[in-house]
Amino acid sequence: MSEFQFTQAEMNALSAQNRQMDSLFDQKLTELLQGANFLLEKHMIKFFGTPISIDGFYAERTQGHLTKLYAEDEAIYAYPVNFQFSTSFVLIHTRDAEEMAGFLNVDLVRAVDLLVEEFVNTVSEFLTELTGYWHYGNILPVNKIPPAQLGSMSSVPSHIVHYNICFNSSSVELFWLLQGDKLLEGMDKKTESPIVGRQVRNRRAVNIKKPKVVQIESFEFDSLTVDQPESARHSMEIVSDVTIPVIAELGTTTMNLDEIMKLKSGDVITLQKAAGDPADVYVFDQNIASAEIMVVDDHLGLRILEIDSNLNRIKS
Repeated sequence: MSEFQFTQAEMNALSAQNRQMDSLFDQKLTELLQGANFLLEKHMIKFFGTPISIDGFYAERTQGHLTKLYAEDEAIYAYPVNFQFSTSFVLIHTRDAEEMAGFLNVDLVRAVDLLVEEFVNTVSEFLTELTGYWHYGNILPVNKIPPAQLGSMSSVPSHIVHYNICFNSSSVELFWLLQGDKLLEGMDKKTESPIVGRQVRNRRAVNIKKPKVVQIESFEFDSLTVDQPESARHSMEIVSDVTIPVIAELGTTTMNLDEIMKLKSGDVITLQKAAGDPADVYVFDQNIASAEIMVVDDHLGLRILEIDSNLNRIKS
């Protein structure tokens, strides 16, 4: 059984292709924009309404043309975005746009518009924090570009940044095409010029004034006293007419459900208390007294034998 083997020419071609792909990777730009991914994930979680992750993020050089990776058999939605440093493009394949629109249950173009807006706002926020001065991305109307015209989008050596946004077992591949090296050049100049810095420092120095000397004198306030009559501290008059239910418990016992279901007229239930034991008097489930049961004019009555203090009765 013969094994498949590469010819020497094929192996040389693969090695050359690998070297070319390694040389396209831009580590500096990848590390620079890596910090924006946390912000982007936070924005995208709110946008999709579900947990998301950004996988396969990296930046590479285009060397004046877009590789076959982007020239597939379908059109691409391209959004021109003007930043201070240059014009860039946000790209998304038609199939990804359709899948995202189906997930969001909105019109396809509307779904892509919202996604690009979230992306540009996130990048603007990140660049503003990174450089210390305002960055704003102006999004222009979208263009639907056929595969044959993709190569003309990058006629000069540029950079393209890959974002694979994964959500709900699906993913959307987003590309950010940066014309030339304007972004990296702008990051190298992010610090203010010495002249501007010197002018600001001089202006601050001119505005410094010598503080005035202020004499401070001590001041004492008169002591305040509040009259608190003894009758007002413990008065119960405001609640003396409130009615409260009082329950007398002769005794208790415990029975299972089967015994209760078998009860009939004439049956006797034995309580846990012995004959002659006092009854318990309850107020709001709080036992406040024990009493002897007696008969008063054909009515049952209670003669209090022992009772809790006033404080305990108020707590009940």
